[in-house]
Amino acid sequence: MRSSMRRSCTAGAQYEHWAVRRVGTVPVRMRLVRAIAWTGLGQLTLAAAGIVSAALVNRAIAPAGRGIVAEAQTWAALFVTLLGLSLASSIYHFANRERYAISDAGRMFAVLVTSAMVSLAATLGLAAVLFFPAGAVSPDTVLAWPALIGLPAASIFCTNFQTLALALGRARLSAVANLLMAFLSLALLLPAYEAGVLDVPYVLFVAVIVQAVGAVFVFIPLWRSVGIGSAGIDTRFLWAFLCAGLKQHVGTISMFAYTRVNQLIVFHFWGDRETGLLAAAHALAFGCFTAFSAAQAALYSQIVQDKSDGLDLTIAMMRIALYSGFFLVIPAMLAAEWLLQAYGGSQFIEAAWSFRMLAPAAWVLSVAGMAAPYYVRAGAFTLASANSVIVAVIGVGLNLWLVPALGANGAAAATLLTLALAFFGVLWMIRIMSGAWPWRAFVPDFRSERAQLAAWWQSARP
Repeated sequence: MRSSMRRSCTAGAQYEHWAVRRVGTVPVRMRLVRAIAWTGLGQLTLAAAGIVSAALVNRAIAPAGRGIVAEAQTWAALFVTLLGLSLASSIYHFANRERYAISDAGRMFAVLVTSAMVSLAATLGLAAVLFFPAGAVSPDTVLAWPALIGLPAASIFCTNFQTLALALGRARLSAVANLLMAFLSLALLLPAYEAGVLDVPYVLFVAVIVQAVGAVFVFIPLWRSVGIGSAGIDTRFLWAFLCAGLKQHVGTISMFAYTRVNQLIVFHFWGDRETGLLAAAHALAFGCFTAFSAAQAALYSQIVQDKSDGLDLTIAMMRIALYSGFFLVIPAMLAAEWLLQAYGGSQFIEAAWSFRMLAPAAWVLSVAGMAAPYYVRAGAFTLASANSVIVAVIGVGLNLWLVPALGANGAAAATLLTLALAFFGVLWMIRIMSGAWPWRAFVPDFRSERAQLAAWWQSARP
C-alpha cells in the first residue's frame, strides 16, 4: 500500500486524475462540490441557529448558568466518547463498496444494532456518575438529570445515522435534517426566552429533543430506501464493525481529552462562572469554522469510495482550509469583544482573550481534520491513535499546569498549544503513510490551481 501511495504522490499529473475522472455521468470533483454544498448548507444553518440559540441562553442564564450547562453537556459527551466506540469511523470505513461486499441494508442493520448497544452503555455510565459517586457532579447538574439522562442516546443515534447518510452519498438528507434541527431549536428556545422561563433544565431538554428528532428524521428515509437487512450479517461482521471503531477509539478519547475535558478542569478549580466564559468562547470559536467541518464530512464519502489513495485530494483540501481559514481567523481575533458581546452580552466580554487563542486553535484543527478521511480509508487507526494519545497526555498536563493559575485563559492557551502539536503529528502521519512530506499544502501554486479549476470546469460542463 505504501509503495502505491508513493507512486501516486510522485506522479506528474498530481490532480488531473480526479479532476476529470467521471463516476457514471458526474465528475468526481462535481460530486464533492455538491456534497460539500449540501453538507455545508445544513451544518452552517445548524451552526447559525446554534449561535442564535446560545445567544438567547447566554443572556437568560448568565455565565454561571452557562457553566452548569457546559458541565452537564461535557459529562454526557464524555460517556458518549468513552462508550460510543467511535462507530462513525467504522461506518465510513465499511462504506467502501469495492472493499467490503456488504449491502446497504446490512450496513443499516449494523449501525442500528451497535448504536443501540453503545447508547445503553453510555446512558448507564452517565446515570452512575449522576447518582452514585457523591460530589463528582455539581448539585445543579444532578437536579437537571431528567432532562440530561436522554442526551447520550439521542446524540449517538443522531450522529451515527447522519454519518451513515453521508457515507451512502445522501448528503441532501443529512442537510435537510440539520435544517430541521436548526429551526426546531429556535422554535423551542425563543418562546421560552420571551416568557422568561429559559433555565438550565429546559436548555438540556431542548438539546435532547432536537437530536432525537434529527435521528428519527434521518432514520425513516434510510429505512424506506435501503431497508434493514440482517442477511449475510453475522456476529463476526458485527465484531469486525466494532473492532474497526475500537482501533480509532483511543484516538477519539484522546481528542476529547485535549479539546473538551478542560471545561471540567476549569469547573473544578474555578467554578461555574469561569467555565461558562470558557464554554462560550470555545463554542463561538469552533462555530466560526463550521464550514470546514462540513467540507471534512463531505470529504469522507469521496475519499472512502475513491479508486485512488485519495492523497492528492486530501492535500488540496488541506491547502484550501489553510489559506481560507487564515482570512477568517484574523478578523475574528480582532473583533473578539464585539463578537462575544453579540453572542452573550457584556457579561461574556471577559472571555475575549480565551476566544483569541481558541480561534486559531479551531483553524489549526480544521486544517488537520482534512486528513482524517485519508487515514480512515487506509485503516491507519493505530497510527492515528498513537498520535492522539501522545498529544492528549501533553494537553491534559498543560491544562493541569495552566488552569489553576490562569483559569479559562489557561485552558484556551493549553488547547492552542495542544492542537498545534496535533497538527504536526498529522503531517508526520501523512509522511509515514505516503512516503512523502505534505509540504505542498503550504505552497500556493496559483498556476496549478488555475489549471485545476479549468480542468474541473471542462469536466463539469454539460
